Amino acid sequence: MKKRLLSALLAAAMIISMIPVITLPAAAEEKSAEKEIDQSTYEALGLNLYSDEDAAADSVTAPFKEDGVATSIAAREVYVALNAAHGNRYTLRDGLDNVNPTIHDNTRDQHSGAYAFYGGSPSSIKAENGSTVSSGLSSNKGENVLASQGNGFNGIYATSVALDGGDGKDNYVAELRAYGNDRTTTYGEKEYNGQVRVEVFLIGDDGSRTQVASLVPNIDGSCFYDASMAYLTRRYAQELDAYFEIEAGDLNGDGLDDLAVYAGRYS
Repeated sequence: MKKRLLSALLAAAMIISMIPVITLPAAAEEKSAEKEIDQSTYEALGLNLYSDEDAAADSVTAPFKEDGVATSIAAREVYVALNAAHGNRYTLRDGLDNVNPTIHDNTRDQHSGAYAFYGGSPSSIKAENGSTVSSGLSSNKGENVLASQGNGFNGIYATSVALDGGDGKDNYVAELRAYGNDRTTTYGEKEYNGQVRVEVFLIGDDGSRTQVASLVPNIDGSCFYDASMAYLTRRYAQELDAYFEIEAGDLNGDGLDDLAVYAGRYS
């Protein structure tokens, strides 16, 4: 009996000795002061507090003025491509120069002019360089518009990402494009409706766009359903946001951005 008791106690002691010791850090004596939001906070995000660069700091309510027009994303260019029933165009703006907070409750006013500018409105609306209708987000004309040219894409969905191709700035754009039944993809020995491509463009200082690469994402059997690629089974256009994604980042540590692409799977 004593031997059994001693054996049990010894086993318990061995188990306890194997339990890791957790050391709790001592509570900080003082909580570090939290940094208040100031001009530098918005500059780091590419935002500008003022419509007038010389405006006094106490004359604005961040990040926009209480009235009038303010400037947003002044530190970065804005690239947008649109494929619509009445047009197909890509644009490059030198920031959004016409953010008007007085109409922020009216979505139509904020975006009016954008559809015509991209070529997405009926042809009866003349909007070359946004000269006939303005937008609450951009003046759509003058020096702010670096480029407004044909996009050369007639598929059903596209999404893009800016990346650094080795010049130290994000002056490349990679567009992940999905086409409709007018294009096909061969997998194995079978031909399926649909096609996915990644087109890479170099954006010049003047806004011009030069194609530098055309890439084909890796696909497998899960990207197909019946006689077509899986994304063609979607019922609503917004479902394509879940089928496609493209991101850029230095994945292998060579100092250059790499592309990571998700091209849609059925299972």
